[in-house]
Amino acid sequence: MALSLLAALSSTAYDFKDGNCYYTITSLSDLTVALTNSGENVSSDNWWEESYVACYGGEFRVPETASYAGKTFTVTSIESIAFLNCSFSRLTIPETILSASISGTVVDLVVEDSDIPLSEFRASAKSVYMGRNISEYWSYSFSGSDVESVTFGDKVTYISREEFSECTNLASVTLSDNVQEIYENAFHDCPRLKHISGKGIVRIGTQAFCNCISLETFDFPNLKRIEDGDSQRGTYRWGVFQGCISLKNAI
Repeated sequence: MALSLLAALSSTAYDFKDGNCYYTITSLSDLTVALTNSGENVSSDNWWEESYVACYGGEFRVPETASYAGKTFTVTSIESIAFLNCSFSRLTIPETILSASISGTVVDLVVEDSDIPLSEFRASAKSVYMGRNISEYWSYSFSGSDVESVTFGDKVTYISREEFSECTNLASVTLSDNVQEIYENAFHDCPRLKHISGKGIVRIGTQAFCNCISLETFDFPNLKRIEDGDSQRGTYRWGVFQGCISLKNAI
């Protein structure tokens, strides 16, 4: 089977096209593919710029499967070049996706609910619905992005390290009751965030909200443990909430 599929592959930048989508095969044995683009270049005066014709846009849901040479492949990743120059009013990521690097302009991003964490994920959008966990170690998934609001679904149990760090426009965070942990530096340097609450939160990592200068209140009624970034100070303000100059309920 592998030989016959390889023989049928085209010489283009992608391996095959199904419908309006382009794919590269990532595993012939597991029948998995990555979503990519056509590889058609946009003319540019700068030879060093990597730029491609936009293949997708509007309201777009990444397919879960793709068909080629009589076989059905599972779409498990999104290549970093897939959405270059694309513009989405709504982009939906299905539960089959295990890793993705999303470029382009996205207004609403929906990561559908799943029990399987994303191993790698990078994205930017104005509004985000996050329905699954992201690898807990140094994810930086939305770090430095233009995200303004994020809602976490019931499948999310923790917020990764640096996940929303330095998001200067982030003003609204909605946690489900199933979110139990906020890891180190998860929301540090988010100057527009004013309030955050979560009944399920039991642990907060060091400097999770460091330098959130507009943060006025937090409500974590079941909080059991904080990782104090400065044990000599021993306060929320100097550990988890260091630099939160507007905080009213620090202890």
